[in-house]
Amino acid sequence: MNVNKENVSKRRTKARVEAFVDAHSHVQRWLRKIPSPLTKKEYARDLMRYVEAIGLSPPELIALKEKGGHEAEDLLDEFIEKAEEAEIGNARIWSLSRAIKSFYKWNYADLSRGAGKKTLIKKKPYRTPEKETLIKFIDGASLRDKALIQFLAATGISEGSVPHLKWSHVWQDLIEKPVNPPHIGLASIEIKGRGAQRYAGVEQHTFLTPTAAEALIKYKEWRERVKGEKITPESPLFATTKKPLTSLSIPMIRQIFNKASKRTNVKFSPHDMRRYVQTQLEFARMQPNWIKKILRHKVKGEEDPYSRPKIEQLRSAYREATPYLDLGVTPLIELEKRQHLVETLGQKNRDGIPWTEEERKSAIQLGIVLRETGRTRTNGGNDCSEYKEIDEGDLLSHLQDGWRIVHANSNGKVIIQRG
Repeated sequence: MNVNKENVSKRRTKARVEAFVDAHSHVQRWLRKIPSPLTKKEYARDLMRYVEAIGLSPPELIALKEKGGHEAEDLLDEFIEKAEEAEIGNARIWSLSRAIKSFYKWNYADLSRGAGKKTLIKKKPYRTPEKETLIKFIDGASLRDKALIQFLAATGISEGSVPHLKWSHVWQDLIEKPVNPPHIGLASIEIKGRGAQRYAGVEQHTFLTPTAAEALIKYKEWRERVKGEKITPESPLFATTKKPLTSLSIPMIRQIFNKASKRTNVKFSPHDMRRYVQTQLEFARMQPNWIKKILRHKVKGEEDPYSRPKIEQLRSAYREATPYLDLGVTPLIELEKRQHLVETLGQKNRDGIPWTEEERKSAIQLGIVLRETGRTRTNGGNDCSEYKEIDEGDLLSHLQDGWRIVHANSNGKVIIQRG
């Protein structure tokens, strides 16, 4: 068998793939069992690559398996071997093998488990965002895009679930009777749309950070004010900007992240937000099984019956982790740095000592301006900013009145600043 690298990797047009699907009932039967539209397209292209490389049609592939023996398995193994010799990428071969085995499975002619065995090798390291880089990533985004990115970075909800989300998912805790933090619960059918299969019986219970909740409220107000939309619990949570306003699709969500990556020169994907949530919750020392509940990972084995935390228990644990997650909370080290610099520069003003160039740069970066008298204010204002400390339970009402979070204390108090 000769496997041509260019033939396997070359692009198949949408029209060619659709014609290939229409020509074969075995392919149509298979794709009906695949719930994701994106996966359907990828699988159909990969099967087309395989049949063109080996010179057998889809019905002939099934007939090869049905006549008995292991010719179908041997053929796939040989294909993978030749593909590796042709230096076709590991990820491409892994994808092909997965699609071909799925084709056999849903035509009720399963290949042996060992056939086409290929391990996906991750060449590039996984990106795990840090709070500072995520803040930069959001900078300059539109109100909707900022709300979406902050939502994913607070909840750990996957991009595949976003098209299923409505305002009803946050209505009670965010709009009707604000609770801190607002809870979001997803049923298995809302998790990537595969509730009857891979995620059967799995639920996701997660929450919003105060800054993500604030961004969502502002986004809602913008849709009502600018778009003239009457938001109801049945409205899509994240919608297109052009009428008719419909739920964002997965390609649209990825496009939003690509746009932010180009604008900020910081590369992140929607899935990186899940890694951010998991990492920050681990830093906060949340129980591993509770992290799985928030990220909708399955709790396996004997631990499953014993790990059913109630919503209020999860809410309390998430609240304690908020300072690690919330993108609007200034890290404590930055607050200490700001306070130290204000004291140093204020003393220099009083002593008549000029600032160094490095101190001037630091003051600009931290948004500090000192008058001759040593009084502090933030850039762009004429008076001192108004700060106060409140209970977490009063936070949402203050956010709706234009306040913003400066720091969340470990004692349950939050320092806020007039916007």
